[in-house]
Amino acid sequence: MAHTAHQTEEKVKEIYDSAEEVERKCQLLAKMIKESKHMVAFTGAGISTSAGIPDFRGPTGKWTREAKGLKPLKGISTLSAHPTATHMSLVKLEQEGVLKYLISQNCDGLHVRSGFNQKKLSELHGNGNKTMCELCGQSYFYDAKCPVKKDFARFKRDRWTGKYCLHNDCGGRQLKTTICFGQDLPDEPLRLAEDHSEKADFHLALGSSLTVTPAADCPQTTAWKDDGKLVIVNLQVTPLTKDAEFQIYAKTDDVMKRVMELLQYDIPPFRLRRKLVCGVEPNGKGLYVRGVDADDLTLEHRYVKAATWSEPKLGESGFDHAGQIVESAISDNGFGIPFMPCDFMDKMEDQQKVHVPVTLEFFGHYDEPNLVVTNDFTEAYRSQQRVEYLWSLELDPIQKEWSVAAELSTIPKATKRVKDNSFGRLCAKYVTSFLVEKGYSKVQAHKKWNTYVRRHSQNVDETTVAVYKKEQKKELLAALSKS
Repeated sequence: MAHTAHQTEEKVKEIYDSAEEVERKCQLLAKMIKESKHMVAFTGAGISTSAGIPDFRGPTGKWTREAKGLKPLKGISTLSAHPTATHMSLVKLEQEGVLKYLISQNCDGLHVRSGFNQKKLSELHGNGNKTMCELCGQSYFYDAKCPVKKDFARFKRDRWTGKYCLHNDCGGRQLKTTICFGQDLPDEPLRLAEDHSEKADFHLALGSSLTVTPAADCPQTTAWKDDGKLVIVNLQVTPLTKDAEFQIYAKTDDVMKRVMELLQYDIPPFRLRRKLVCGVEPNGKGLYVRGVDADDLTLEHRYVKAATWSEPKLGESGFDHAGQIVESAISDNGFGIPFMPCDFMDKMEDQQKVHVPVTLEFFGHYDEPNLVVTNDFTEAYRSQQRVEYLWSLELDPIQKEWSVAAELSTIPKATKRVKDNSFGRLCAKYVTSFLVEKGYSKVQAHKKWNTYVRRHSQNVDETTVAVYKKEQKKELLAALSKS
């Protein structure tokens, strides 16, 4: 917010090293990266400015302008922005095994679009395109912003987006995952960030003012270790500048392009990569399609706007999927249709296959053309067997051309997932603390909130709600004992 803006012109001022100084420091930085055993990177809004997204505390940053009573500058939509050279450099360093973990304060979703390994990323302040079920912890990535629905919210600080969990055994409310000022950070991303900062012998902070804690405590943890080193790339002096080995006063893209050149790594071009499941359950849901995460195939991605299924057709080539066992749950996302029997099954020759095309329409933030993928569903028609495929889609955002590949799906049974309501409890704490500030007792605040959650969830599994309320009660008793 505006109150977090730099308070003096001296702190707002941007500094630029000379070209000779930048080169000298880039040489040192490349050497330190090469020699590191456990490198961690920390990113802030400054790495996205070259994509057209304004930062927060720069001379024209959002909070800087608001502190002066000015409206924020409009930038490109985060939904259509291209990941920068810095984003793609980090992707390459992780792929090469050099970068062990990435900690980010950014909510713009560009680390996700860049293709960075999600299992090695902590987005400490959330993601503007991601929601999470407050009762079971299921995550959903949208090809759209996920605003809080003010018309639904009956409580100040409620994070409900108006959407519900798609799992049949849940139906909890989907909450916006971006973190507000004064709200605690999610436990698991913060724990992983802190653990890797403790392990790190080298920490690279890119485009961050390093003023917001506890996120900024991570690079400080590494810098204060006996064997830890910190390098900062930022145009402004930061609170940790004095703790760093050195700071490069230059734009992050300029630095990372030169460093990658010195390391002899090519920066990969940005490609929009997506995973898609297409399947058929003859005796149940019928034909269906859904997006999944590239690193965690049990997560839902909501980047298909519409799916139009065509009539079955006979073909010559396809997959050998006889005997395929598919256990994954099928979420009801509105892109399925009933199973369509074939009147030509009795006329088929042994080698003929049954193909069913589906036309996919996307939201078009990158001007993605429609795409037709054709699925071999022979066994579904021949033996009433469930068949499912995992499609890998890749778009060249410049040429606007798709490349696709398919494989038999091996996504695990979703009902084995571990339900985690920690994020829901974190958001509940944020709401109930406001109610207490307004005069409610802690008991009244928690009772009021639990009643509201129960009333506004859909098809809620009673066991899930019982666990939620039990953990809420534990937190309440703990809070009361400290009062």
